[in-house]
Amino acid sequence: MNLSIKELSPHLFWDVDVNNFDLNKYQVQVVTKVLQFGNWNDWKLLIKGYGIETLKDICLNIRSLDDKTLTYLATIFEIDIKSFRCYKNKPLAPNFWNC
Repeated sequence: MNLSIKELSPHLFWDVDVNNFDLNKYQVQVVTKVLQFGNWNDWKLLIKGYGIETLKDICLNIRSLDDKTLTYLATIFEIDIKSFRCYKNKPLAPNFWNC
């Protein structure tokens, strides 16, 4: 993989040691942070670094995504929104901040 954590927006990884962070070992964490708090450039870097098929597999199994992100992913991957884990396992109570 030709992606470095230092290429991604620094605010995404304020809580980790960027000198020792393994992008392969923590793929789900990286993708989730970029989807929730990253920008367009971060997303393009993930596509370049992980590849679209790997991203698809990761995104299908993320536990929680907001509705807009979920719709975007279903559209670009050309798959049914019901295929995503976060769609099947929605929380019983809505998020407090989205009221």
